[in-house]
Amino acid sequence: MTQNEIKSLIYKLSGLGVISDKRNIKQINAGPFQSKYAVNNFELSSDDVISLVKENPELDKYELLRLVLSDVIEKNRTDHFALMGIYYVLAWAAFENENPDHFLLTQKGINANLMMQYNPTLAEQNKDFVKTFVRVIPDNNSSCDKCKKLAGINYDVNDFLDDLPIPVKGCTKENGICIALGHIMTEMRY
Repeated sequence: MTQNEIKSLIYKLSGLGVISDKRNIKQINAGPFQSKYAVNNFELSSDDVISLVKENPELDKYELLRLVLSDVIEKNRTDHFALMGIYYVLAWAAFENENPDHFLLTQKGINANLMMQYNPTLAEQNKDFVKTFVRVIPDNNSSCDKCKKLAGINYDVNDFLDDLPIPVKGCTKENGICIALGHIMTEMRY
């Protein structure tokens, strides 16, 4: 792994809030996710990442990120905001390394985004007078034509979470990450 690839890896981890040391105090853009306060219960230094790279020279950037972030994912299972960013960063790294995991990781990021919005207890309590559903809302600039065709389609929340219809199989976004999202919507029952 080159020095630039190591720097890129450190920047992505800094942007997720995983690295905490004096050299990485400023916020660093990690793709769709930018916050140095995002990940709880986990701390890593730049030196730790450099050591990890030296100890595992056979691993590519995606595999190293996956190795580091597997513990972060486990420790933040209920922090859907942190999980969303982690899965998107992993998805981009997988795509860059031509790893087919990028599709599943993008779906997991979309799922985490949806779970940030959804309170199943509240939805159950109000189900008699409020209908809760998921509407697909593609991004005009970041979604492929196949995913844009799902615009405005409504899904039952549980069906959406079980099936994860976006991104669609065969998504044609050039960078491998189609940002079509499911949004929790409500409407009054009359």
